[in-house]
Amino acid sequence: FLYFQILIDYSSSISDERVMKKHAKADPVARTVRRMGEKKKASYVSDDKVQGIVQLESNLEATAVAACAIDPRISNIRPQPFSIDLMTGRRYASRNELSTRSVPEGVPSKTYTPDFLVSCSNGAEVCLEIKHSDLIDRDPSILEVPKLFKNLGLHLVIVSEHELTEKLAYNARLLRQYSTGFASEEDRELLLVAMKDARKLGDLIAV
Repeated sequence: FLYFQILIDYSSSISDERVMKKHAKADPVARTVRRMGEKKKASYVSDDKVQGIVQLESNLEATAVAACAIDPRISNIRPQPFSIDLMTGRRYASRNELSTRSVPEGVPSKTYTPDFLVSCSNGAEVCLEIKHSDLIDRDPSILEVPKLFKNLGLHLVIVSEHELTEKLAYNARLLRQYSTGFASEEDRELLLVAMKDARKLGDLIAV
């Protein structure tokens, strides 16, 4: 049994009308995944930890949501949560809002929109960037972004298909079917202890 380790330390209104909310209860997003008329495919996901039905860019992102959905440490998952100016640390509700900000002439600008903002049951928040290794190889500068986030007091983790393997995708999506709501605090603690070592599904059910 493979369980997704999110690589975090457990102790530790949109002005752009083109941004489409695919569901009335879905959180607004900072960046449009797919506009009407585009041929690019998109995945749609719904879960107790996600507001409404959300649109994702890839199956890899859908697998990440499934893995987060069964992680007892995670209480909320928000896709495309904000756009951030990495030079100032200021967050904006959308890329459109960010692009219209007033920037003094000659001042460099570097912006970024993480794929997800994950909220944990202990109050911690972690940004996730889901990126295939091919895209990282084409643009290695992405590996410097977590350092920029850290300088701003934020935590960004880059996750690729090396973590979100096919076997993990199968297991996470299978278990997600049996995940109902939020675990009690007692059950969460038991699961966290059980997660420290690889376990078979039958062992976890026995817990």
